[in-house]
Amino acid sequence: MQVGAESDLLEVREHHHPESGGDATKQIRRKKKFVSKSASEVESCTIYVENLPSQCCHDDLRSYFSRFGPVVYVSLPRFTGGPTKGFAFLEFEDAACVERALQAFGTTPEAKGEVRPEELYSIKAFQKEQGETPEAKKDDKDDKDEEDDEKVGSKMIN
Repeated sequence: MQVGAESDLLEVREHHHPESGGDATKQIRRKKKFVSKSASEVESCTIYVENLPSQCCHDDLRSYFSRFGPVVYVSLPRFTGGPTKGFAFLEFEDAACVERALQAFGTTPEAKGEVRPEELYSIKAFQKEQGETPEAKKDDKDDKDEEDDEKVGSKMIN
């Protein structure tokens, strides 16, 4: 956030100190009191979005998804020193916002079980980061098979 920019969350107030000759200090505080949600409330207010372009940013997501209701949190994971991982988690103010977003994309909460976990971008990104992609595993298996063939071959020669 830029210095001097308006914020929906924070406000700056000057606080005067008469005991110190009237010096003023600035205080930053929340505009609205923070209300903690339970884990189940957070889950019911959160959606998973994938297939995002690598240049996507927090502001883009917040701006786009705000049409469904107030977005209170955006998590947009990135590869170390690089682009985004292609997925994000967005937390809305309430579950009704989630319903509106899901309906707009032709998805229902019940459909979440229809996607196999290994097909999710979050899983693919983690595997890529760990060098555990299916292609890498296949290459490792092929290398291991070749090593085993060499061992079997050398045993047969002896």
